[in-house]
Amino acid sequence: MNKSAFTWVTLSLLFPLILAKRNFCHKTATVHRWVSQNGFHRSLQTSIHIPWNLTGCIILLEEKFPSGAFVDPDELARDRKNGVNCVLQHIDVEAFEPKSKPFRVYSYSMPITSGQTEVRITLPFHLRYHEAGPKDKEVVLVQPSLLASCPYLPGEVVQNCPGWSEGPAPCVYCSHELCDWTHLPYSSNELEVSLNVPVGNSDHGGVVMVVTAFTLILATIYLIFTVQKSAKKNR
Repeated sequence: MNKSAFTWVTLSLLFPLILAKRNFCHKTATVHRWVSQNGFHRSLQTSIHIPWNLTGCIILLEEKFPSGAFVDPDELARDRKNGVNCVLQHIDVEAFEPKSKPFRVYSYSMPITSGQTEVRITLPFHLRYHEAGPKDKEVVLVQPSLLASCPYLPGEVVQNCPGWSEGPAPCVYCSHELCDWTHLPYSSNELEVSLNVPVGNSDHGGVVMVVTAFTLILATIYLIFTVQKSAKKNR
């Protein structure tokens, strides 16, 4: 075989691999997030559309919650229909927002099945009570980190794909040990999710105190009058 023929054969064999790798690297997942339910008890819904063949892989969504919200670890432990939601730090479910700290929630999917292109995660959470202020408070949920654990995804592919990286995260499921995970690139319909928390208006504090004091005075006068009137009838 001459040199030109050898070169042509080599390129014909490598070109499909190069093209496949290029297509693999330039795909991104799509994440849609929304909040269901009203009041102080909410549910964060996440739909992840996967453009790659990740059969056998486990998807991990790492959520960063502010101090104005909390999750109930017992509630998370009871609901494991579509995956596992957990938190690895202590959560005081009774604390007010000023005495609380930000925390992370780890949401693991079940292993991806053949042909599966979507992962859905439901995460129940609750809003904390806030101090009174001149206006309502806002709780902001920032974008999560999207990771995958795949036994067959080589590190060379991750290193050579723009936007891809590897990093530590809790091992499956909710272990305190850290494992290497692949950070997946994605686009989202929302950069962040904002929630309004109604609070008492501190600007009305003076009015409330005056009205409360006036009401107590009237009630006290009425009680004294009623007691005296009843005492006269019993004589």
